[in-house]
Amino acid sequence: MSEYERLRDSAVFICGHPKSGTTLLLSLLDSHPQLLVYPVESVFFRGVWPRLWNLDHQERLSLAKRFLLHYFESQSADHKSMLEKYLSSVQQMDQLLPSDKVRHEGDYLSAAIFAFAQAHDLVLTSLRYWVEKTPFNELYADQIFRWWPDARCIHVVRDPRDNYATYRRKHPNLSPERFSRAWNSSLEMGLRNQRRYGKSHYLLLRYEDLLLDPEKTISDIALFLDIEKDESLYQPTKLGAAWQGNSMFNDRFAGISKRPLGRWKTELDQPDAAFIEVACRRGMNILNYERESALSFQSYWRMLRFYLVLTWRLPYSLKQAVRRHYGALPQ
Repeated sequence: MSEYERLRDSAVFICGHPKSGTTLLLSLLDSHPQLLVYPVESVFFRGVWPRLWNLDHQERLSLAKRFLLHYFESQSADHKSMLEKYLSSVQQMDQLLPSDKVRHEGDYLSAAIFAFAQAHDLVLTSLRYWVEKTPFNELYADQIFRWWPDARCIHVVRDPRDNYATYRRKHPNLSPERFSRAWNSSLEMGLRNQRRYGKSHYLLLRYEDLLLDPEKTISDIALFLDIEKDESLYQPTKLGAAWQGNSMFNDRFAGISKRPLGRWKTELDQPDAAFIEVACRRGMNILNYERESALSFQSYWRMLRFYLVLTWRLPYSLKQAVRRHYGALPQ
């Protein structure tokens, strides 16, 4: 049995809302000797998987090579070296995934990650898991566990006020209303996934716990994954090289830092902070986030509109859930 066949079902998916701390977690897992970490977001479930439907094997393989190995396109330091590694990865995918070895569409993801590893001469013999991170992976947990029943998911959750303050830097026009709907949906899906698949397969992790008590939190992660508590888990890296973060505030970190905590207090105005606290209050209560802002009289209309939109969107949300499960609406 090849290393790929031994490990192709040993998957770890990092889940969570964008800018919730998922990339920090990925960087802490990156250099662990028992983990094969794909260093960029594959966007497999939202961007690649739907395109694979109704294609034959060669068409699927060609598409997977294009989209899943896009990491090489972002590396500009040494074009010749990157081109060589890309071509090597493409050849590895052909060898790893002949048509008679494909069991389901998820095999294209695992094969791409292993082809990437082999092209970079990463050691595979001591591995327990391969790791992929894309925001909102939690929406596809049913498909994940259908393809990889022994998979592990780590769902990172962040204080919604800090999460919004950071994410708004990337999307300046993002309203608190729209953000709150997405944050609530992400958390609700995470809670539902944990109930369905159990705490031994689905871990909810507060970003703040990782920053405030890294010793205990990293111990919990190592126990959850059944891996050694290696010193590498405390040092963020990307493909083995030191990583200083992807902060929207241009911070550079040499390790785990508490600096991002509580930024909302200076970044958000009081009405926006109060709105998020009310709109996300159920999730904040579950995760023990303290609410501090009072909702002004002017904010009540915003809340009314928020819940009216939720009611109006319910049929659409149900349709989206059916599409995620079946691929299309039943005829």
